[in-house]
This record gives sequence, structure tokens and C-alpha cells, in this order.
Amino acid sequence: MITIKQVENADVYNLGILREYHRMGIGHGLMEACVQFCKDHGYRFLTVKTLDESAVYEPYDGTRAFYRKEGFYPLEVFTCIWDEENPCLFMIKVISEGKADDFRYKMR
Repeated sequence: MITIKQVENADVYNLGILREYHRMGIGHGLMEACVQFCKDHGYRFLTVKTLDESAVYEPYDGTRAFYRKEGFYPLEVFTCIWDEENPCLFMIKVISEGKADDFRYKMR
């Protein structure tokens, strides 16, 4: 599911594949559909939130690896989104490059 968060950004809200269907290209296909949606609607960035590695929970090692393989970069870790025991890793993928004067919100 993609939710629209901002003018420039779409967010992957919930993406999960049952373990028995991992490594079959299903997640990659879903992510390609998300990227195409972003391109079709003019979004420049796609973001996702997942559990940070500092929480040490094995199932999320694969989740983070999947997002890195799909071109997402870790941007920041937040302990205030969920809680301190479940730190939120905020990741971003660039969908399209923009020019410096292309931003809709400019610094004054």
C-alpha cells in the first residue's frame, strides 16, 4: 500500500510477503509497481519505515536487506515514532532527480 505523504514524496506503508514466498520476485514486482506509480504521478521520492538494526530482531535483517537491494538508503533513525525499544529506520529511494530551482518549497 502506498500513502501520499507530501507533494514530492510517497511512502510504502505496509509491504509483506509470506516467508514461503520469499526469493520468488514477488516483493521486487510489488516495488516496481510502487516505483512506476511514483513516476506516473510525479513523485520524486519513495520512503519506507522499518525496524532499525539496533533492535536486533532477526526477521528484519532480511527486510532491511530487501530495501537496500531495491535502492533505498538509510536516512535517519527515530526513537519517537514507535518507541525506544523499536527504533524506526527511515529509508529513502530517489525516483527522479530534480533541478535546484525545481523545488516547490524554497528557502527564504
